[in-house]
Amino acid sequence: MPDRLNLQKIFSAPDVKHGLSLFNSDEINAIKKLIIEQEGKYFIK
Repeated sequence: MPDRLNLQKIFSAPDVKHGLSLFNSDEINAIKKLIIEQEGKYFIK
């Protein structure tokens, strides 16, 4: 499962409309459970 650093990479990408700071810790933990990795890239289900 990706750590917070990987979440920051996902949400700091230039094509992402929303930043990680919009979420509280409970929401971040819920997002972590939805993330999958394929070929070195992370996706939210």
